[in-house]
Amino acid sequence: MKKILLVTGPGGDAQGWGGIKVTQSISEAVFASGYQAEIVWVESLCDFLRALQSHKYDIVWSALYQAGAAADIVGLQGGDETWLADHLDAAGIPYIGPDAATMRRLIQKAVTHQLLQAAGLAVPFQCLIESGRRIPEVRFPAFVKPANESRSVGISDDSVVHSPAELERQVLYVQQAFRQPALVEDYLSGREYTVLMLGSGDSAEFLPGQVVVDDAHYGRYAILRSDLRGVGLTRVWITCGSICARMPPAG
Repeated sequence: MKKILLVTGPGGDAQGWGGIKVTQSISEAVFASGYQAEIVWVESLCDFLRALQSHKYDIVWSALYQAGAAADIVGLQGGDETWLADHLDAAGIPYIGPDAATMRRLIQKAVTHQLLQAAGLAVPFQCLIESGRRIPEVRFPAFVKPANESRSVGISDDSVVHSPAELERQVLYVQQAFRQPALVEDYLSGREYTVLMLGSGDSAEFLPGQVVVDDAHYGRYAILRSDLRGVGLTRVWITCGSICARMPPAG
């Protein structure tokens, strides 16, 4: 019987599907589907590498991009830290999810903007502000967030700024609290959307969905903060039929 090694840790909720309770639910679902699962909790790269050596499994499924004691951030403060998927790739261990290079491009929001724009898609105005750099003139209202985080980490009502003073204060907060550049964008009010990806290759399927939160949980703005994620307060409504991926033939 195939066995999945489920990996999570303090950063599981910020980086992936969730902490230990959610992982336990996934483990139960794996068993209900006729497979085996084992959960490992890691708080460092050493923990992760030790788990790979000491457990038997057929495939790894990790909630973590990077292993560490921080519970509320993804990482990338230094720019090119080694991710868990790097070690899985190097060891030839099969795992569920994209490779580290893909995840880095998606976590680095400025890079994501560039990729989307190169593909002909409209993106909001954005500028990346490194620590110590001059803050340029922007249109207001603007939106300020960490450049390299996931799941709305670092986003709050204070992310919406209406003046140069508010902009400077929030940029400095992001740079100091998360030790990474601040990304400043046009503030686009409106509904939140996400895209769910199921499968891979020729069997990949993409489901566009609207993220719905009860208005009572919002603050001054209807923005999806990190404290609204992963706690049963958000729902995803599929907005239209699925879009099946058409992958070019190999070679």
